Amino acid sequence: MGYTCHHAIIVSCNKIENLNIAHSKAIEILHSPDPDGCSIDLVSNICGEGVNGICSFFIAPDGSNEWWPTSDFYNEKRQQFIEWLKENNNYDWVLIQYGD
Repeated sequence: MGYTCHHAIIVSCNKIENLNIAHSKAIEILHSPDPDGCSIDLVSNICGEGVNGICSFFIAPDGSNEWWPTSDFYNEKRQQFIEWLKENNNYDWVLIQYGD
């Protein structure tokens, strides 16, 4: 039995054209086969438009136990996307950790 700790990312922006760029980047980074050869669709559709034109999308947890190859793989992919977000500061975002 393993230790499960969920990690998710929420990204928001008030300019849909900018959010489309981030959404495409998230798909580019996260939609690649994991160590088991599976490709998990973790990136949600864009949800919007809220007050002031705010739109958002979500990167779901991978569901793998910590320290397993799949968890390590998606931890690295999430970190790559976070680094991209930091370089492109047009977005409000948060990394959430929950679970065990």
